[in-house]
Amino acid sequence: MYLSTTLAGLQSIFIRRDVYPGLRCPHIIFTVKIIHITLCLHMNTNLLTGVVAYLKSHTWTTVFIAFVPLFVIVFLILQPILYADLYTTAPVEKGTLTQEVSANGAVESPSNISLAFKAAGKIKSIPVSAGDSVEQGQLLAQLDARQIESQIASMDAALDIQKAKLEQLIVGATQEDIAITQSSVIAAEAARKNAEQNLAATIRDAFSKADDAVRTKTDVMFLNPRKSYPQLLFLVPDSQLQLDVEDERVALESMLIAWQTDIAALSTLDSIVMKGDTAIQNINMVANYLDDLSLLVNAAVVGGGVTQTNIDTYKTNVATARTTINTTLTNLTAHQGTLRSAESSLVTAQNQLRSKTSSPRPVDIQVYEGQIAQARASLEQVIAERNDYAIYAPVKGTITNTTAELGENVAANNTIVSMIPDATFQITINVSENNVALVRVGQSVRISLEAFPELNWKGTVSHIDPAETNVSGAIYYQATVVFDQKDERIRSGMTANIWIQVAQKERVLFVPAGAIQTRDGLKYVSVLSGRTEEEREITTGIYDARGNVEIMSGVREGELVILAKK
Repeated sequence: MYLSTTLAGLQSIFIRRDVYPGLRCPHIIFTVKIIHITLCLHMNTNLLTGVVAYLKSHTWTTVFIAFVPLFVIVFLILQPILYADLYTTAPVEKGTLTQEVSANGAVESPSNISLAFKAAGKIKSIPVSAGDSVEQGQLLAQLDARQIESQIASMDAALDIQKAKLEQLIVGATQEDIAITQSSVIAAEAARKNAEQNLAATIRDAFSKADDAVRTKTDVMFLNPRKSYPQLLFLVPDSQLQLDVEDERVALESMLIAWQTDIAALSTLDSIVMKGDTAIQNINMVANYLDDLSLLVNAAVVGGGVTQTNIDTYKTNVATARTTINTTLTNLTAHQGTLRSAESSLVTAQNQLRSKTSSPRPVDIQVYEGQIAQARASLEQVIAERNDYAIYAPVKGTITNTTAELGENVAANNTIVSMIPDATFQITINVSENNVALVRVGQSVRISLEAFPELNWKGTVSHIDPAETNVSGAIYYQATVVFDQKDERIRSGMTANIWIQVAQKERVLFVPAGAIQTRDGLKYVSVLSGRTEEEREITTGIYDARGNVEIMSGVREGELVILAKK
């Protein structure tokens, strides 16, 4: 009992942050817990007496053999539980999130509501006039929105395409599609084989052409051309260039010997691309040699046993060799490019076949889910912008004035329709500049009066002032909220607390905000799977007052995200 108590105390010391932080090691905690729990499982009087007697009557080897398996079994059973206990985690949940913007104000008598478009455009319709009674949500004015409607249709179709791609990824390819892809792989392999054979033949031909150009066409101009000290037979004015050419001929001889040996290995077609690179390098070496030799031949002087006829023959030989080598270089480069292209096509075909015949990876599904989430968010944003092209009655009331005509081009935030609500009271609130973009006319409101803290009333945002209001150096925008129903208990001047519902999403994934980390402008969570921590990049959406944040991509329902390490 005393030993168990002592171990429990040690465990608390290792876990606490404020006591010996250097000793706060998961492995130490883990070991202490294992010993503590094992002893707790065995600590009763009869068992303890039996253990002591056993230890006294047996050797240490026997004790080791008897008790080690017990500790191993306990370790394996309790390991997942104890390891998970080192973390504070939360599951990825699916449900409904409601995002609200809070404010406060005082109850006051209703005033005239001025309504305007948030976007500029041409008036398409104004179906109301002064004196008309209107219901909440009734259309009061409409701009020409054909362009944004077309954009919405296009984005909606793009979203459907992303959904279809994800479904296709999950379902997998059909047998017919797999057969077609297999045929593509076979065709790509045949094309690569043909390209290899063509390149091999071109390399052999290139060696033959180089050998002929050097040893047949130009060696007649040298004394001892294949020896260490070849000498030109004709006289030239540029002695330095003559020495350079003679050195190049020595180097060419070594290259031709090595290349000839390399040609013998072409039958295996191993590293054929590298052999093609070598062939191009060798042909370029021959081409440079012929260019220099051409300069010497064209400047050759008759004498020393060399006639003009000899010089003319040399010129012809060099010109012919140069043409042949240039053509050979072109052919080599072309066949080399063909082989590289064939290999790339084969890799692409093999990857396509692999993707069609294997199960989709979770990371691939997450990529598609992220694309769907982004496409949906973009569509929702444009749909919200479409509302800027129309004016709806925020509450039930009476039209007092209209200030525009059909076909007229109007600017944003200019009053188009004025009305007075039928509501008995309203509340004017200040919305911070950080939240005003989320608030729109017609949104639902939850109202609490300090005079009746246990009750809630429903209301609606009826107006948002486009001009800012400076309150002690902070920027706010005034908004008006009206009660949806009359209530005799409500009095002017009462203090009211307001919660505007700016967004609500059903069946979305969410995690606590404390699990989210931000780095370099990107957001991440750490997912715990068994004993493995995996960092995931995520895309977030709305958040609620309880500290939950929507996760649009990067995690799946039921996974555990790490909030803290103990």
